[in-house]
Amino acid sequence: QEELEHYFAEPIKALAVKYKVTEEGMLDMLKHRYDGYHFSGNLTDVYNPFSLLNAFAKKALRDYWFSSGTPTYLVRLLNHTQE
Repeated sequence: QEELEHYFAEPIKALAVKYKVTEEGMLDMLKHRYDGYHFSGNLTDVYNPFSLLNAFAKKALRDYWFSSGTPTYLVRLLNHTQE
């Protein structure tokens, strides 16, 4: 969290302006959307770097991680069923 706020203060401000929220409000939005890595209850939580960098570059909060993959296993599995 500290690194995010330190190194990305300007992009966070820009997103806050775009979404018409305070910087604190934007930090809450980013945490809710991209703070998804929890390796252990005793370790520091980690933000999804791929999604954060895309959000800052494109100035939009979206599901970047999900859209980067292709569910080929799921497609193959569905091809073998009546679905």
